[in-house]
Amino acid sequence: MSMSLNSLRALIEAVARIAAAAVLAALFYFFGVPGVFDSNSSLLARMGRLHEQCLRLKAQNDQNEAFLQNQIEYLDRIHQLGVQIETLDAIVPDEQKSAQMRSMIDAAGAATDVRVGSVEAQKPALREFYVELPFAVHVVGRYDSLFSFFQRLRQGQRIVSISNPSLGPPEHSRGDFRIRPSELVAAQCVVTTYYMRPQLR
Repeated sequence: MSMSLNSLRALIEAVARIAAAAVLAALFYFFGVPGVFDSNSSLLARMGRLHEQCLRLKAQNDQNEAFLQNQIEYLDRIHQLGVQIETLDAIVPDEQKSAQMRSMIDAAGAATDVRVGSVEAQKPALREFYVELPFAVHVVGRYDSLFSFFQRLRQGQRIVSISNPSLGPPEHSRGDFRIRPSELVAAQCVVTTYYMRPQLR
């Protein structure tokens, strides 16, 4: 009888072990090894976040490359505008620069064999966007030289206009005066240059 109880107890223990093994096997099958499933899930989630971050960085990098390309174009455009401003400033400066104008007149006279007498600045005339600065100019030279002198002034770097020209005999001349290509002629005129109004710069 005792052998039967021992055999029954052994059988029950064996069945219990088999049942426990079956339950553990089922748990492993449906839920995985404890901790491994959670690690895989967090790893997949992290990989997804990293992928999204990479996509955002790529999009930002594309924008930066486009900005750099535009920046190169903008810098080139700014340089070109700077050169244009320098050219315009030489043509229509932002200040009177009377001494520069006198030098320009003297240079034109020296290049055309015309003697420059007086160069007197007159009262400036304000306009909407610029200021007119006239100079009363007195010069002496041969007729063809005077023509070349006025042409050289008008073709100079600064914009000038020549008005109120008058021709006559030079000082201390004697006898009847006639304009001949070989004789000296005195000329008076108004040479007007321009500069920008200060508040517009």
